[in-house]
Amino acid sequence: MILITQHQIGVQQDYINGVITGVLKFETEDDKNLKNLSKAELLKKLTEVDEKLVKILSDKNIGNKKIKTPWSKNPISAVSSDCQAPLFLHTVSK
Repeated sequence: MILITQHQIGVQQDYINGVITGVLKFETEDDKNLKNLSKAELLKKLTEVDEKLVKILSDKNIGNKKIKTPWSKNPISAVSSDCQAPLFLHTVSK
């Protein structure tokens, strides 16, 4: 459970940061720090990240936001449903 929670939080944080900065990067310093959290701290962090994700997805301009990703030479939509670019679809499928 703890590794799954760490992964879920890390992925959501990476995608949220990608929308905010316009560039998707994996394995950030935030991800590494998750390994030091207790189960209770991870669950609290998961709730916080979920709330942040809902806030970003609720932005009326989310459909217009583009993100540079490692797998595409052209920026993609933050809410793309393309199998090559499953940004938020991956994070909300828990």
